[in-house]
Amino acid sequence: MKNTKHKIGFIGFGNMAQAITNGLLRSKLLSPKNIFFVCKTEENKKAVQKKWKIQAASSLKELAEASDILILATKPQQATEYLEELSQHVKHHLLISVMAGVTTETLQNKLNWKGSIVRAMPNTPGLIGQGATGIFFNKACQKSEKDHVRLLFSELGLVGEIKTEELMDVITALSGSGPAFVYEFARTLMQTAEELGLDAKLAKDFTLQTLHGATEMLKHSEHSPEELRDQVTSKGGTTEAGLNLLHKKQFAETLSACIKAAAERAQELRN
Repeated sequence: MKNTKHKIGFIGFGNMAQAITNGLLRSKLLSPKNIFFVCKTEENKKAVQKKWKIQAASSLKELAEASDILILATKPQQATEYLEELSQHVKHHLLISVMAGVTTETLQNKLNWKGSIVRAMPNTPGLIGQGATGIFFNKACQKSEKDHVRLLFSELGLVGEIKTEELMDVITALSGSGPAFVYEFARTLMQTAEELGLDAKLAKDFTLQTLHGATEMLKHSEHSPEELRDQVTSKGGTTEAGLNLLHKKQFAETLSACIKAAAERAQELRN
């Protein structure tokens, strides 16, 4: 199955909606005429239409009438203002939410809806087909709906089904927020290399290849991260000197706390 007759409507069109749309269009699962959206400002609407050539709806009512799948892609803090109005127009739809922290129970209550709801947490590397998406299905979802959702998000990269909804907070912190933590790590490597004398291009090229190569080693090697680390580390050598400082500065504890803080914030958004 490499095409679909479904029509998808996006409520909000930020990074996650763009990643999904890019996957749909790149794979030809849908054509631009079958993808609809609403967003807040006329300026944003024109920018989206110009870049993606998809269809702008003038209201939530028009969006719901044009679509059979609705993707809730606003910021969690903006959800309430949309859900009250949307509750008047949800009828036969499959609902997919990519809003961090907003539970299926909250959506059911706000929308007065007992039908199919999917929570999905993609990430921005999905824009280039290298993403990771965690998905959770409520009990109303049928097998055909689950299959279609898996197909839709597979165009963004890895898809994993989460059996317990509370664990979506962990997915949000790990793969949803995780790219930002990696980018900050990469930025620091590049900046430090420049401070030590490398030109900007060489610092960037070697940083990116180092990250890529290390990731590929993790992916294809039978060794654990600890074993791969130890293979690079010679007693009394340069790597050991750097690792000793990381341990002294509690790098592992800080990174762990970083992921936990993101997960806790996701929990706060659903409370």
